[in-house]
Amino acid sequence: MAWGLLVLLLNVGYLLFSVLIGYLAYRFFRHKLKNIGKIVFVVVLLAPFWDLIIQKGVKTYYQTFKMEGEIYAYPEFDADGKIESLDITKKSSYTLGHFINYLPFSRGDIIYKNIDIDILTLKKFKSTDFDERIKNFLELKVFDDERIEKKLRVRFDNIKPEFEYIESGIARYKIDEIKEDYLFDLYRVTEYLLIDNNTNKILAKDLLVSFYNKNEDKFRNKYLLWVSANGIPFSISQVKSSVIKEKILKINYL
Repeated sequence: MAWGLLVLLLNVGYLLFSVLIGYLAYRFFRHKLKNIGKIVFVVVLLAPFWDLIIQKGVKTYYQTFKMEGEIYAYPEFDADGKIESLDITKKSSYTLGHFINYLPFSRGDIIYKNIDIDILTLKKFKSTDFDERIKNFLELKVFDDERIEKKLRVRFDNIKPEFEYIESGIARYKIDEIKEDYLFDLYRVTEYLLIDNNTNKILAKDLLVSFYNKNEDKFRNKYLLWVSANGIPFSISQVKSSVIKEKILKINYL
């Protein structure tokens, strides 16, 4: 049986079950509550989806009223349209393979242990916009073999070494993030702040609203098959604003 047909049959079966429960409630309690049948039908029908309904309402609210992003001021750009330096260690973590031109391989896996920083080149940065928008250097987080985060400085100003591991950042600008969960962890709001470290002023703010589907054994996933054919549960997609990425820094890779 085709996957889509199976999902349809199971959900139609649940719809009929909800109708039956509503009808039974109507037969037994109609003298006490006039609309009890309709109420029970709606409650039973929507019960497996209560979290999705709330999350969809939250998403609609943010999309309608709060997802524009905010710009308070712009960073200083040189004659080539570049900022001095940027720290994104609070925003994202990457593997080294995203950025560099050469890595030794073993059994098909990239090896990060004992890697010689001097052999790394900047070639792959040409496709990520960082070198075209940053004058001196970028500071970011990368993972090693043990999935341990390390801070890395990548220089674009021909000061050697091009790559160096660091303990803390010294960039002029940084992207910071503040995360907070709401409604019993049904969703998370992340604020991304572009900050000038020289003045400690916030230049711009973006929002990312993401939604949780923590329990893969939920009734709708396990019995109504609200999952893809490969088993990934259906969930509400995240929504975000991108003024820092698109209107200020213009770095698509952020």
